[in-house]
Order: sequence, then structure tokens, then C-alpha cells
Amino acid sequence: MKVIYAQSARYRKLEYSVLTQIVEFEGRRLVLKKALNEQAIPFVNGLEKNYQEMVKQYGVEHVAKGELLSPGIFKMEYIDGESFDVRCMQYFKIGDFEGFIQNIVYYYQHMLADYTNDVLSVKDFNPMSPQRKYNIDLSFNNIIFSSNSGEFKIIDYEWLLPSVSRKLACFRAIMLLYAQYQFWFQKKEMTWEMLLSGCGLEKEDIELCMEQGKMFYRSVLDLSTN
Repeated sequence: MKVIYAQSARYRKLEYSVLTQIVEFEGRRLVLKKALNEQAIPFVNGLEKNYQEMVKQYGVEHVAKGELLSPGIFKMEYIDGESFDVRCMQYFKIGDFEGFIQNIVYYYQHMLADYTNDVLSVKDFNPMSPQRKYNIDLSFNNIIFSSNSGEFKIIDYEWLLPSVSRKLACFRAIMLLYAQYQFWFQKKEMTWEMLLSGCGLEKEDIELCMEQGKMFYRSVLDLSTN
């Protein structure tokens, strides 16, 4: 087994510390999620339930297949193709803003179709509930259009929460997109505030999404390592 890529999430709290590997085995690639300690085993084991929930929402053809190999080790299908962020930015880079926005609208209306329309209050936002349903990390780079089928596949479903608003999921996806392609957005004189506003997020929405994002990170990250 040859390791092609590895990323260690040691910056998280112990119970969420996971090693992600892309490996090559018998001529094909796989993704492995491995608990880095005993405390993280339940979290990795829970990915099987997350996979099943994603399949319920999007269909088996739209979720990278996953299965628990043994306690603390989860295997996922490797998807070769074009990520959604690359597809979106191809339009943006050539100045086709209509095509760029159409892709964002597709994401908001179709990828987030089952998410609640209302922005949750801070009181109602519980990032550490054992209930698993909505993917808070459904960002553009976690959606791949398969080279084989052309269909989209969700490749990351570590973080499912009982309730996530459309606006919060969109906020996180847009902020990550801006961070990844800041050079291009600045070149076109577009700030992240302008981008969020163009996606329908008002100032009050943004402030609430920021607060919920901080709550999520405080629950997940080991702040003593920073």
C-alpha cells in the first residue's frame, strides 16, 4: 500500500483527531480516515452513520461510498474529477459573472435543498449534538464532478449536525472559496462582503453565521495548540 497524500488533524481536540490518507492499493486509490488515538475512535466509527444519512438525502450515486473497516478506520471511495470550486472559478476568471452566479445558485437551491431556510439563533445552534443530519462542511471543494459519470459526488461528511441553515452552509462555503481564490477576487475588486451580499446574505445574517462558526470551532479545535 502506497501513501499518496496524508493530512493529520492534530489541531482538533483529541476526540476528533483524525489522519486522512489517500493510498494506492492494487492499482486503485482509496481514502482512509484513521483515529489518531482511542478517544477519536467513536468519531471515526460515526462516519458510517454519516454516510448513510448523506445517501438518504442525495442518493447513493452522489456520495463517495464509505465503510468502516475496523474500529477507528473508515474507508472511502476516491473520486477523480473536477471540484465544484474549480468549475465555479473558471467562469469568474474569464469575467463570466453570470455563469459564476448560476453555479452558486445551483449549489444553494439543489445542494442545500433540505436545509432549513431560516438562520438559526445562537441558542438553537448545537454543534456537538449526537444527532447527525446536515453537513456543515458542504463546501465547493468537497463536491467533485466525477470524470467517469459526470455526476457530482460529496467527498467529505465528517461533520453532520442536527440542524444547519442554508445561509450558514452557504456562508462557510463562500468564505472558504474566497480564501482559496483571494487573488482572483481581489483582481476583480470584489470583497468577501460583496460576494456574500450577492449571494443574498444580509449583514445580520453574516454576523450570526460568524458567531455560529466561532461556536463550532471552539467545540472542535484544540485552542491550546494555536
